[in-house]
Parts: sequence; structure tokens; C-alpha cells
Amino acid sequence: MEKPSANKILLAIDVHQRSTLSLEYAIYFAKDTDTEIVILHVLEETAMLKRLFTSDEQRIKVYTEAKELLDKLLENIETGLGLPARTIIRYGKVYEQIIEVANEIKPKFVMVGKNDSLTLTRQILGSNTVHLIKESMYPIVTVRGQKYILDYENTPKNIVIPLDLTNECSEQITAAIEYGRFFGSKVHILTVQRSQSASLEIKLLTRLNRATKIIQKENVECSFELVKNTVTPVYKLVNKYARKVDARLIIIMTQQERDIVDYFIGKSAQMMLDNSEIPVLSVVPWIHTEDSVFSIFVDPLGIFDTKG
Repeated sequence: MEKPSANKILLAIDVHQRSTLSLEYAIYFAKDTDTEIVILHVLEETAMLKRLFTSDEQRIKVYTEAKELLDKLLENIETGLGLPARTIIRYGKVYEQIIEVANEIKPKFVMVGKNDSLTLTRQILGSNTVHLIKESMYPIVTVRGQKYILDYENTPKNIVIPLDLTNECSEQITAAIEYGRFFGSKVHILTVQRSQSASLEIKLLTRLNRATKIIQKENVECSFELVKNTVTPVYKLVNKYARKVDARLIIIMTQQERDIVDYFIGKSAQMMLDNSEIPVLSVVPWIHTEDSVFSIFVDPLGIFDTKG
């Protein structure tokens, strides 16, 4: 696939829902990174809706109402805020259309939020969250928290990245560099040690130091913290650390061949996405070609070789 556009954010919303927290975040990100907002509204064609809207006239009416609402929203963004934006309306399943449009416009990331509608919440941020993230070739930002956007705008530009340094993690380091640059942020690495092993602690601290130096060498500010905890769920530790450093974003790496990296197995990943007070960006591993989603991180010295 081709590289993502550095100047597009795909925002999936339901225009009939008044409370659009994800829209507020998208506007903030667009202003902060000088990007265009592409707003997607999906007219979901469930079996029930197909029975209700049997005629072309009814379908046109629903489409027209949605377009009018989108046009008003577009005018507020372009005229009121001076931001570039455009809208797209599609028919079909919500998550399938999000993936299809993302493949067409190649955004830097896709945003979805729990306040957009009951339908969108059920289709994306419920049991199908991992399903959407796994199928999308582009990073997904999920907005679940209730933090006021003004408070969010006034926080430092900090990103938290949980790293499982017992496994190979060069792609996570690449994501840290890529998004640290894009957002102009400081990267805070968090690693959780699940045992009291002194030898493991030394090994993890060595790798954390190496990871930090690599990120800093790419002109991205970076620090790390190692937490020894055998009881508390990982997602709670991540949320606690994100509050501690006043983070604006949490980035997790997912896997296509598994539901989530071992660091966030199954339910832990879902809990992370469902309970984070700030946006969570989920990144899938990229295919190592010239047209990869990210530039490729090269580890010629094998410093992240987990055998060492």
C-alpha cells in the first residue's frame, strides 16, 4: 500500500448526534498539525432499515437530510475555524466503509469516538473494536474519555507508548519516532515488569536506555519509566502513567496475525481502549516495502534482539 497522507485526518461520525467529542479532538489535531479533516458519515443498511426504506424516494430523503447536516458542519469548520475540510457519505456497514474510505484517501490516521452515536459505538467501540483495528491498514484513534477539550489543549504535548521489551519492538520504536515528529511531542515510554527478577530488571533498563537514545537521536524528546508490578492490570498502569505525565495520546501497537500484541492480550486491549481518559492510537504493523505506512526502522546492530 502507499504511504499515508501527512495532511489528512479521516473522522467517522454520525451527524445526527449532537455530542461529538471526537469532532472536537479532530479539530484540535487538525489545527495543531495543519491537516485537512475528511468527515465520513455512513448510512448503515441493516436488514431492518432496508425494509423501512424500500423506495428510492425514502433513500434520497435520508441521504439529503444527512448531506444538509454535513454541509452545515463543513461550513462551521471551513468558515468559522478556517480549516480545510470535506465530507463523504457512504452506504453499508460502518466499519467496512471506514476501512474502504481510509484505503482510498490514505489518511495519517482515522478517528472514531464513543459519543458519535449509539450505532457507531455499538459497531466500532463495542465488541468489534479489535476487528476494526485489525482490518484497517491505517492507525485508528479511539476517543473514549470525557476530558474537556480546553483542558486537553492546555496539556503538554506528551505521548505515552507502552513497550513490551521482552519481545522485538523495532516497529513500536518507529511509531514513537513517526508520531513524536508528527505531533511535535515528547515520547514517554512505559514498560511493566511482571516479576521481581533482578536480572530481568537490568536487561529491561538496558533496552529502555537504548530505545530512548534511538528516539532522541531522531530529534524526538524521550524519557522512560520501568514499573515493577505483578498484580495491577496493565491498562490501569498505563492510564495512571498517562495521568502522571499529563499525556495527550497513548499509542499501542497491534498485530494482524494475533488479536493484540502479547503486551495487550485480548481483554486487556479492550479495557485499554474502553477506559482510557485520553485518545488511544492503535497502529498495525506495516508491510516492509517502499510504500509502507511508516518509514522503516533499521536495527543493524540487533540492539532489540530479545535473545540478548
